[in-house]
Amino acid sequence: VSLKQNTNYYWKVRVRDLNSTSLWSGINKFQSRIASPIISDTNYISDKTVKLTLNFDTTGIKAIKIYRALAGFNLVRYDSLPAALVYNDTLNYLTSTKYAVSLINSANVESEQSNPINITTYPKPILGSPTNAQSNISLKPSFTWQTDTLSSRKQIQISNDTGFISFKNGFDVIVNSNTFNVVDSTKLLPNTNYIWRVRTGDKN
Repeated sequence: VSLKQNTNYYWKVRVRDLNSTSLWSGINKFQSRIASPIISDTNYISDKTVKLTLNFDTTGIKAIKIYRALAGFNLVRYDSLPAALVYNDTLNYLTSTKYAVSLINSANVESEQSNPINITTYPKPILGSPTNAQSNISLKPSFTWQTDTLSSRKQIQISNDTGFISFKNGFDVIVNSNTFNVVDSTKLLPNTNYIWRVRTGDKN
């Protein structure tokens, strides 16, 4: 049987043999360990603003502490706020920042820190070719753009859907360079307006 996390428990003992039983001991109280939170996801809100999505049992939790450090440095307390499942922060471009989170319960006991996670914010890529509103494009076009030198993943989306919802007649792919070449001419429709965009990032 497992105990529930972040819960007050009481315990007592008595002894016995085949014929007799002692009185109960005194009663002691203890609190079970607070389960550490998990940083389950990170997303950009704007160019430099990131959102940490947290996963934890909110029962009995009154606050969270945010720990932050630049890459290569030890985590230090950076912020605290009432218990919340998301946290937003604004970073400088191309600076790797490490985060961890802990929980504070109603008895002011702090949990161990969450899994650490590294985040880097990247500037928007600059689209190159095809240029905006260019016409008479081949059904096997080459796409080029400019990005920073640190990002390891580039995502390009090409669609005839202005909301970038459907890629049935387009592409949504991850590449490692600043180019993407269409090799299957049947994927793009002739005489059709397409839009495209690129974003950069890393594994986090």
